[in-house]
Amino acid sequence: MTTKIKTTINHGKVDNSAKRIAQIQLEKQVVVHCTYKQTGLRGRMIRIWPKSLFLIDKITGFRSNLIWFENVPAYPTWKPVSPTAATRFTLVFDALPDICTTFDLCEIIPEAGGFMVCGIQRNDMDVYNISL
Repeated sequence: MTTKIKTTINHGKVDNSAKRIAQIQLEKQVVVHCTYKQTGLRGRMIRIWPKSLFLIDKITGFRSNLIWFENVPAYPTWKPVSPTAATRFTLVFDALPDICTTFDLCEIIPEAGGFMVCGIQRNDMDVYNISL
């Protein structure tokens, strides 16, 4: 018998992380570990728009919604980014369709600077490390 564990999202913080990890494994959710490094062309601040950040299946166009995030603030709050060290954060999305082999991470927002990583190859664990 599988029991769903109810958690609350509040600015990316989940009240029971160990149970959340177990739930991710049970529900086939997709985990994306992100590394963001400031460059001359990139900003000194970072944030995400949780309701506008998706994984999009290249075959079907299906959008997996962001359901949890950690170590990055949500719009409208900004987090300063060190010019010398990378910022790391984690995103967790709903499951992708079983037939998905390649997907894009897309932040579809009404201003410039949304995150976009195209052509991510699906793996058996659905855990990914990407650079932004």
